[in-house]
Amino acid sequence: MSNGVPRFDDIIGRLWHRVEVPPLAHASELGIPLDLGTLTVLPGALTPGDPAPDFDVPSFDSGRIRLNDYRGKVLLPAFWGSDYDPTSRDLHDLKNVYERFRTDPHYAQLGLVLARNPLLARKAAERARVDWPQGLLEGQAVSTVYDIRTIPLYVLIGPQGQVLATGRSVSALAQAVEAALATVR
Repeated sequence: MSNGVPRFDDIIGRLWHRVEVPPLAHASELGIPLDLGTLTVLPGALTPGDPAPDFDVPSFDSGRIRLNDYRGKVLLPAFWGSDYDPTSRDLHDLKNVYERFRTDPHYAQLGLVLARNPLLARKAAERARVDWPQGLLEGQAVSTVYDIRTIPLYVLIGPQGQVLATGRSVSALAQAVEAALATVR
């Protein structure tokens, strides 16, 4: 970086994207460029004010969970793993936050589980007795764009789709939920 301006060889973000290219007869020999469309590069971990990366994942009830479906609401997605201990303090706190705000029409809460085995993920959610929608991140790039390195991870998203707060402890985010809801009521 020179004078605060990135140089062409500075790393300013990272992108993980799987691209499947159909066989093209002699395309490389002809010098034909491959159009990958628009690729979005996010600079590291999410911070307050960043736009929340979009997601569209399968839900446990055979539907879909899409970030865009929650526009206008304060959303608390909880990223967890199928080996998560349902007796943990965080889960207890998460249930308390859900019970506290579940009747507010401006609030929504999701569980987004990182699991290789959908059956184990469903069983873990059943054991935990969670009442909010659950989605499966198996094979999804969501964990990458949300920069999930350890679980659980909680990301508070505002009604306009911006990140309001992130954290590893839901009890610390409860006040942020309250403050966010005060701005939309």
